[in-house]
Amino acid sequence: MKKISIFIKIYLSFWLFTVLIVLSQFAFDWLTQSGPFRGPFHGFHDRILTAYASEVIERHSGMQKSASDKDEKKGEIFVVDEALYEISGKNLDEGQKKIASAAFKSKKPERYDFEGQKLFARSITGPDGKLYAVVHLEKPGEFPQPGNEIQRMIMRILIIILISAGVCYLLAAYISSPIFALREAAQRFSEGELDYRTGGAMAGRKDEFSQLAEAFDRMAERIENLMTQQRQLLADVSHELRSPLARLGVALEIARKQSGEAAEKPLNRIAHEAQTLNALIGDVLSLTRLESGIKIPASEPFCLGALIKKLSADADFEAQGGGKKVTIKEFEEITVRGDEELIMRAVENVIRNAVKYAPEKTEIEVSLKKLTKDSAGFAQITVRDAGRGVPESELENIFTPFYRVSNARERQSGGSGLGLAITRRAVLLHSGTVDARNAVNGGLIVTITLPAENV
Repeated sequence: MKKISIFIKIYLSFWLFTVLIVLSQFAFDWLTQSGPFRGPFHGFHDRILTAYASEVIERHSGMQKSASDKDEKKGEIFVVDEALYEISGKNLDEGQKKIASAAFKSKKPERYDFEGQKLFARSITGPDGKLYAVVHLEKPGEFPQPGNEIQRMIMRILIIILISAGVCYLLAAYISSPIFALREAAQRFSEGELDYRTGGAMAGRKDEFSQLAEAFDRMAERIENLMTQQRQLLADVSHELRSPLARLGVALEIARKQSGEAAEKPLNRIAHEAQTLNALIGDVLSLTRLESGIKIPASEPFCLGALIKKLSADADFEAQGGGKKVTIKEFEEITVRGDEELIMRAVENVIRNAVKYAPEKTEIEVSLKKLTKDSAGFAQITVRDAGRGVPESELENIFTPFYRVSNARERQSGGSGLGLAITRRAVLLHSGTVDARNAVNGGLIVTITLPAENV
């Protein structure tokens, strides 16, 4: 199908609006018998004049005495023959003759304004078979019109406003609907749904918006392919590094046995770096698996409270070596549904991150409480440390893979920048949310919200 540009559609809409306005004014004038597009007079008006004229013609044809054909209720009526002679002998002025002549020619009802007079005329066949024209000089208020000129003007303006509003609404909806569809596609794509396409949202359209949607889909497909290849490369490289690391571990043990005490310190350093590299590879593999679009492998209800207690106790044991402490500030028993292993990894990363960056002799607070929103239940996990926090401009970035803040939480900590990225992806897979904010009195607060079962 040939593409039709937005210009053509707007141009056609303009002319549609113009035609509708003209037709509405024709209809208004026809119904109100006013304005430049007024039509013939109403049927009841026509019937009255025809009956009255027939009576006058009968009296005239029967040589009856012709009473005055002027009625105070009807205004003045003239019955004119084809010679433009009024059969009762009354005089006709120029306007009355003109409208009578027009009625003879057109054989249709006519109306005419002449020097302030409102004249109506139509041709009829009299009882004698001859053609006559009945001319009516309307008396003010005799056939009242629906409203005065100001009211009619207001009515015209209202009609134009209603039609223009309807046409503009339809045009705006037609133009904005693909914009909304593209905005939704861009938003969902930016949130990680790399397989989302505009699809049926542009079905049937053959204009610039459909071309834009096709370009967006091609771009999205290209980016998705690149991201898939990148993830696959990371996974392949990580798998390939596991084997030499394992062999390195074996070599280290052999070296320990064959070397003396002088080599113990360097070998311990090598072992430490090998463990760090092995942990980094494990994190890369975990993140690659989570970002590959997999479904939750196990979705079973489990007690989140028990999990929080266990993780807090383990973290507290490790924190005591640095003069720190992990405590549970608020606690409620809550059951959630999902992969317990993934949730444990997500929460553990946040708590260990807080322990890592908290100053000595400070406390890390962990809270678990119930929330209800729109009749739905949620479990909210909050972890707060007393560190230096994160610059406001970088709060969103801390959940990005391999991202590390350059000042308060810098490279000397030894972190890989993958822990919070794994947390975010695991939480999103469970239809939850995670965010971070700086505490008023210092420190970082990370909040995880998950759908709950028994709230």
